[in-house]
Amino acid sequence: MFFQRKDVKEQKIEELLLENYNRYYRLAYSYVHNEADAADIVQNGAYKAIRNSDSLKNVEYAQTWIYRIMLNEIFQCAKKKQMVSLDELPTEQGQEDHYENIDLKKSIRSDEPAG
Repeated sequence: MFFQRKDVKEQKIEELLLENYNRYYRLAYSYVHNEADAADIVQNGAYKAIRNSDSLKNVEYAQTWIYRIMLNEIFQCAKKKQMVSLDELPTEQGQEDHYENIDLKKSIRSDEPAG
């Protein structure tokens, strides 16, 4: 069985991800304030960085490139959290509006049809 060799970009990305995992996690947690969401963000960001390693143009900028991917994942997660369906919103108990039918009252008083 043949295994595809990792190129220099992918190796550098994996190395940076392992070295900076805690940094990325703290960054994500500082935005979402939820441990599970922060871990998901870092996992998704790492997956996207490795999957898209071919799009990295210069290996020297790999750390900045990964950081930007993590920020994009954070913002995407925050956007999903803001989108709440109407079914999940709390319902308010309001009062029913009461309107007087002035034409009906006038008609009853004057024995004339309303109009």
